[in-house]
Amino acid sequence: MNALLFSLASVAFVCILLYFFELFFSRLKETLSDEVVGIYFNFVGVLFTLILAFVVVAAWEDYDNAIHSAENEAHKLTYLYEDASELSPENKVILRQKVKAYLSSVINDEWEQMDEFHKIKVTEEKFHELITLKKTLVAHNDEDALKGIDDGLDELKTLRHARQGFAESHVPNLLWGVLFGGFFMCIFLSFLINFKSLVWKMIMTSIVTFAMSVVMYLTYCLSNPYKGEMKITSDDYQIALKLIQQDE
Repeated sequence: MNALLFSLASVAFVCILLYFFELFFSRLKETLSDEVVGIYFNFVGVLFTLILAFVVVAAWEDYDNAIHSAENEAHKLTYLYEDASELSPENKVILRQKVKAYLSSVINDEWEQMDEFHKIKVTEEKFHELITLKKTLVAHNDEDALKGIDDGLDELKTLRHARQGFAESHVPNLLWGVLFGGFFMCIFLSFLINFKSLVWKMIMTSIVTFAMSVVMYLTYCLSNPYKGEMKITSDDYQIALKLIQQDE
């Protein structure tokens, strides 16, 4: 479901609720002052907006960090492949084979499972085989180059763990509960405001509902970078693999 469908479904649901509210609870509005309802609506609306803005910013930062983690891991694999030329001939071939095998496994085996991440055995094995080379690699001439490769493998481990860390939303379920509670509270208070025309009341309520639901959906997508229509792709890994294949 994309943002438009989600928002339209939310609008339709709220309009149905509003219709039945006007049909069965219209007398409730007569006992309340529009001025008092407006005060409460403003208070809840401002509070909801502040919390939502905070969550959106935090989710955007997570989304941006997830993108950079994937980019940096792909770039690091490319650098390791290039730096392999500083190793002994046998080690050069081994390291490049392991880098290519891990890249291929990330693209073909692991990436499509990132939305509900669980460790993919074949990719974990490829990664372990690559990382354990650190204990066996031998430099061709330059020992400093070997240290650079060892450091690169350590950094690769950090980047992989960072990428995996963004597979699950960092927005707590309790906070989602607060957001949805604020959303429905704003809608309910809007029901209590008197309008001469039910049609215009539905139009105004629909506008508010559409705006809030779009932002809520955007927040969900940002907090789940491997799900939905905004999910991060494996393009950086595919580019890295093409560069390696061209160099062979």
